This record gives sequence, C-alpha cells and structure tokens, in this order.
Amino acid sequence: MAPFKVGVVGAIYSWAILATFGYARHRFSTASANRLVSACNAVVITGLAVAALAVHASDLTDRPPLHPMIAVSIECMCAYLSYDIVLGLVAGFESAPGPMLAHHAMGLAAEALVLVYGFGGFSLVVVHLAEGSTPFLHLSWALLKFGYGGTRLFFATGVALVLTFGILRVILPAWVLFGNLLTESGTAAWGAASALHEFFVLVVVIFWFLNCFWFVKLLRVAMGKASPHHEHGLSRPSSGSSSAGSLSGVSLEPGRRAD
Repeated sequence: MAPFKVGVVGAIYSWAILATFGYARHRFSTASANRLVSACNAVVITGLAVAALAVHASDLTDRPPLHPMIAVSIECMCAYLSYDIVLGLVAGFESAPGPMLAHHAMGLAAEALVLVYGFGGFSLVVVHLAEGSTPFLHLSWALLKFGYGGTRLFFATGVALVLTFGILRVILPAWVLFGNLLTESGTAAWGAASALHEFFVLVVVIFWFLNCFWFVKLLRVAMGKASPHHEHGLSRPSSGSSSAGSLSGVSLEPGRRAD
C-alpha cells in the first residue's frame, strides 16, 4: 500500500482554509476567524456527505476501495483538522490543551488511516454528517455576541442546534456503532484489517461518549437549568427581557470555551 499523500483536493482545500482564516483574521479576532473557518468547513463536509449518501448510497461500503466522493471528503477533513491542530499549537489552546490535542489527533489519525487503507468509508461518511450541527453553534454564538440574544432568530437557531446535535452527533454515531461496525456483517467488511477496525471503533466510541456528555450539557442550558455565563438557559424572546440564555456558552469542543 502506497504511503498517505495529501492529494490535489486536500492541497487546494488547505489553501482555501488558510485564505479564509487570513482574510477573517484581519477583520475579526482569532477566535471569530476560527469560528468562521469551522462553520465553512462544516458546510462543505456535510454537503459532501449528503451528496455521497444521496447519489451513491448503493455503492457505499466499508470495504475498499474508497468511493471518490468519500476520498474527497476525507482529504478535506484531514486538511481542516491539521489546520486546527497547528493553530492550537501556535496560538495556544484556551484551556485543557491535552484533551483538545488528543481529540483532534485521534480524529485525524482515523481519517488518514481510512484514506490510506480504504476500509471504513461508509461509516466515516455517516460520521461526517455530525458536522451539520456546527454552523448552528457558531451562529448562536455570533447572534449572542452582536446583541441578538433575545430574538426569535436566536431561539430558532438554538432549537436547530439541539435537534441537529442530538440527531447527527448522538443518534447517528450510535447507529454506526451498533447497526454497522459492531455487527457480524459490519466486522466482516474489514476483512483481515481487524486492528484497524478496532481502532476505528474505539475512536467512534470515544467521540460518541463525548457527544453524549456535551448533549446533556446543551439540554441543561436549553432547559434553563444551567448556563456558564447567564442566569437563564434558552428561553423564548420577549419584549420585556433584555437578556437571553446562551446555548453557545457551552463549549462543544473539548478544551475550548465559547468566548
């Protein structure tokens, strides 16, 4: 098997990430610029995953070789994770640098191994759908930051965040694990690559438990039972209230605050 090399798509996507961050960094803070890059990446990755599942669903499998659309999606995700790791190491992680670095390193390793060996393509593209919740997280943060926390748009964005997070980051990964990876047919698809299969399962399990933990925190904030920065959680906007709860007050990435 040839060693992993970032292809043309990965190189172009890396340039696009750096260009977007550089443009935004001249106009906003580093945190805001990084959120913009994260949101844009989430739209691209989710779009590629949806396209692959919708157009080539019958051709997708965890057996090699990878479908070209999956390979493109993985190269893009590898480029983004590499950027985020480097940015964290250079600019510094806001808190808990160890867990943050481990989280991204494990994700990057899983993506790269799938790209190299070709196993796990279908499972990975389903996992990529989790990125569909990310734009709502950053949009809720932006609305709150610019004084729109008491609006109906903020409330709608918060509801969308809770729903997409629960479906795409909690329910779907559980299906990937128990409805595919850990089944007899799902395990057989990996053939002799049992060690690779076990590592991939381990990564999905860890990420799934983390997502469940963050989802509980998100629900507590949304229900008004807890909020790191505000007295109330997500509440319906009213003309008599000048403040609103913050869904974005919960960091949905390990080691990062929603500042």
